[in-house]
Amino acid sequence: MFFETRATREKWLDRFAASNLPINEFCKMHHIKKEMLIKTLNERMSNYKKEHPPKDLSVKITDFMEVKPVQERV
Repeated sequence: MFFETRATREKWLDRFAASNLPINEFCKMHHIKKEMLIKTLNERMSNYKKEHPPKDLSVKITDFMEVKPVQERV
């Protein structure tokens, strides 16, 4: 089965997410091609990354300094 419209592809992704099945089993049960489901999933993930760019770290490596232990005189 091929996806006719984008809405149909989104519906299959939602069903796959709710199923908790391995992708091979899900595709066999619903008679869809694994490659098409993976392609649609990758498209959705890349769109999400474009809409939500990664944030800067709240703590930077330069915020830390090296501390040497104090040695007592004997």
